Amino acid sequence: MIEKKHSFQSAAFTILYLDTDGIDRQDDKVLLTLLNPEKNRECQIQVQSMWFDRAFEMVNKVSGPYFAGGFVTRDGYNAMPEFTSFALVPISNYGAPVESTYERILYNHLSTHQRRVTRPFHKDVDHRWNGFIPDGLFIDTYPKTILEVFGISESDTTYHERRKAKIVQFSSLKPNYLFWYWDTYLKTKVPSLPPSFK
Repeated sequence: MIEKKHSFQSAAFTILYLDTDGIDRQDDKVLLTLLNPEKNRECQIQVQSMWFDRAFEMVNKVSGPYFAGGFVTRDGYNAMPEFTSFALVPISNYGAPVESTYERILYNHLSTHQRRVTRPFHKDVDHRWNGFIPDGLFIDTYPKTILEVFGISESDTTYHERRKAKIVQFSSLKPNYLFWYWDTYLKTKVPSLPPSFK
């Protein structure tokens, strides 16, 4: 649909690595210095400030690094390439999608310890989750271990009511699943990880 809107002038849909220091605001545009991990080569692509800011709002202002993507075009041979659509996905330092700074800390920690974790994205993965989507699932434990990162202060009563419901639901799933969580709002370090069956 986006290609049709631009009369098929968009060259390609591009997904590249973007670090925080690769963002340079210039009037109504943002110049992005992105890395193509496959070729280990940098490139520069601009995007309208409005689209960049909207994408940043959509990821709850979680800082980089990111995967940045969208359709890219340019007006002429020597013109700067420009995103004609744009999205950001915050990632850990090892490329796992994250939804918060604390999730990034955890996923960096898990990668450092060489843990095998998958990230469910649909609530219908397992009906026993009762509509909740866990932040991750250890697949190197037996049984598999649901993991959660809780990060909003206790003053947000709606969030903490949902937190309590998740703890009750996920804790009730033994012996099919184990449950591990980290209450980051208590300013604690990452708790000991469940033992793996390596």
